[in-house]
Amino acid sequence: MLHNFVFRNKIVRVLEDRFTNWEQKGLMISSLIEKESNGLAIFVRLVEKHRKVKIRKGAASVAAYMKYKQVAPQFVERIFLEKDWSVRFALSATVARLIGGDAIKQLQNKYNEVLLQLTDSNKKYYLTVHFAEGLSSMGLEEAIPILIGMLNQAINHQRKQSNTLIVQILYGLGEIGNEEVIDVLLEKRNANAFFAENVKNSAHHALDKLAKKYGASSIARYIEKKKKN
Repeated sequence: MLHNFVFRNKIVRVLEDRFTNWEQKGLMISSLIEKESNGLAIFVRLVEKHRKVKIRKGAASVAAYMKYKQVAPQFVERIFLEKDWSVRFALSATVARLIGGDAIKQLQNKYNEVLLQLTDSNKKYYLTVHFAEGLSSMGLEEAIPILIGMLNQAINHQRKQSNTLIVQILYGLGEIGNEEVIDVLLEKRNANAFFAENVKNSAHHALDKLAKKYGASSIARYIEKKKKN
């Protein structure tokens, strides 16, 4: 136990070093892990159990610069258990970097698995929020059809539920969307599908963000350019 504690603290010191970047930290921690028989397991426990958010987040982030793809399923599971959003973001981004499009499949499978185990509607709702958040944080275009499907369903229930889910979906579409997403959001906006003020603002922000991807300063300018073409 004492040996594990010493080894864990070596990793923590690397994570807390302000003079090295993530890639350098990844190389240093990988070197430590390779010299320890259960080094990877101790590292994963840091991600899961360390009391400090910045250490959990740091360990999750640095794993993106290491070669251990086998941690992906554990990280995916952790996305639905972690309480801090910044750690969930790091977990999602790292899994996407480690295994690419398979990250979405693993996240969706784990979501469906956990959803079946829940009976409380409130817990189901926030599990779905975390699922949308994970898809958004992975930054992969393969998530777009899933998020659009979730948006359609969320819109149908927006008068009965909190707007947290729909706002999260709109944020994700703004981050990873394409011109197809712009068309979908404009169609819904024009049909007055968004009721609450914060939902309208989120949709507008997502549209502005997407417009900038295509060389327009705002969604209004994007629409003008499309009309001229």
